[in-house]
Amino acid sequence: MKKINQTIQDYLDAKSLLEEAKATLLFYEEKLVNKFGCKDEGAESHSVDEYKVTITGRVNRKIDKEKWEEIKGKIPDADKLVKYTPEVVVSAMRDLRENFPSGYVRFSACLTATPGKPSVSVTIKGE
Repeated sequence: MKKINQTIQDYLDAKSLLEEAKATLLFYEEKLVNKFGCKDEGAESHSVDEYKVTITGRVNRKIDKEKWEEIKGKIPDADKLVKYTPEVVVSAMRDLRENFPSGYVRFSACLTATPGKPSVSVTIKGE
């Protein structure tokens, strides 16, 4: 058990170092943005001696689906403005597999499943 305890402690130590590294990285990113500025949207590169610094501004946009449904018929070429990406509803897929196997077989023809990265969580008991 001692070996697994060391592995768990090493994991917690590494996680702490990662959080510190992320905070440090964000600190220096902010300093570079303050020095060079940042466009609202798009990339801008700066040369400093042997370094090339590129700062990219981003704008996150999302659609209010209800409002979109109300107005899309009044906008020319509205279908070009918003795209919908099919996404598997896992609970419905599992229900289909259990209750309608032949339908699941048909559905699975368009489905690609690959293993995801396992998540690990370690907490210290009593904290």
